[in-house]
Amino acid sequence: MAPRVTVIVNPAAKGGRVRALLPELRRHIDQSGIDYHIAVSPAPDAPADLAREALSDGRTVIAAGGDGLIGAVAGPVVDCGGTLGIVPLGSGNDLARDLGYDLSAPFEAISAIESGRTLNMDVGRANGHVFCTVAGTGFDAMAAAWARSVSYLSGNPLYVAAVLRTLARFRPRQVHIDVDGRTLDVPVAFVAIGNTRYYGGGMQIAPRADYQDGLLNVVIAGKIGRIGLLRAFPKVYSGRHLDLDVVTSIQGRRILIEQRDRGPKLPWMADGELYGTLPLELTVNNETLRVIVPNSAKLA
Repeated sequence: MAPRVTVIVNPAAKGGRVRALLPELRRHIDQSGIDYHIAVSPAPDAPADLAREALSDGRTVIAAGGDGLIGAVAGPVVDCGGTLGIVPLGSGNDLARDLGYDLSAPFEAISAIESGRTLNMDVGRANGHVFCTVAGTGFDAMAAAWARSVSYLSGNPLYVAAVLRTLARFRPRQVHIDVDGRTLDVPVAFVAIGNTRYYGGGMQIAPRADYQDGLLNVVIAGKIGRIGLLRAFPKVYSGRHLDLDVVTSIQGRRILIEQRDRGPKLPWMADGELYGTLPLELTVNNETLRVIVPNSAKLA
C-alpha cells in the first residue's frame, strides 16, 4: 500500500525561496507511489496544527523545509506517536545532515519516504518546547536574531555574516548554569545545548552529542573577547573548539540557565528559531521521535 503522507511546506524557508520550489516538489512526488497531500503553512504558528490534523487522519508528517519547521511539527508527532519524514529544503538542514541525508540532492529524500527505514531519536524540551537539534543562548542566539531579519542570504553564508556582524557589539554575559545539580556562575560567550551535533548550517557545535544516548550535551564558551571569538570561530566547523581552554563540554538531563547581569535580556533559541529570553530550562527524558532516515543511516 502506498504511504499516506501530508507534506507540510514552509514557503518562507530559505529566505522565501522554497515557495518557488513547490512545482518541483510536486513533480518529484508525482513520480513516486506516494498518496500525498501538500499543506502550505499560512503562518509561523500553523505547522503544528497542520501536523495534528494529518496525524489524526493516520498520515505520516513530512516536513519540507528546515530545522525550524521540523521543530514546529516534532511536538505533535511525538505526542501522537506518529512518524516524521524530511525533505531538507531549509537554510541550515542540520537535523537532516546528522541523519545522513544528501543535502546536495534534497528531492532524493522522497525515495526515503517510500523505502527508507526509521529510527527513534531523543528530543529535548526547552521551556516546554520540543526541540530536535540544538538550543542555546548568548552570542549565537544574538546572531540568530539578526539572521532572522535577512532575506538576501541563506545557509552558511547567512550564518557567517550574522556572526561577523554580532561580533561588533558583543561582550560576555554573566549567567548561572545548573546541569543536574552541578552549578556554575560564570561570564559566557554562549551556551549551546545539543541533542544533535550541528547547527547554523553545518557548525559542529556539540560534536559529542548523540541523539540516542538520553542526554543533552552542554557546550559552554566562557569569557572570551571579540578577537578570541573570531579566531575560534573556524574551529566550530570541525568541532575542534572543544580543545580550547575557555570551552567546557558536559552532559546532563536537566539544565537551567539564568541571567545574572543587568544587561539586556539574553534571547534563547532552539532548532534555529528564537522563542524568548532567559531563564531557560532544558530537559531530556524518555520521549522519542520516530523519524524516517535514508537506508544508509545508522539505526537504533
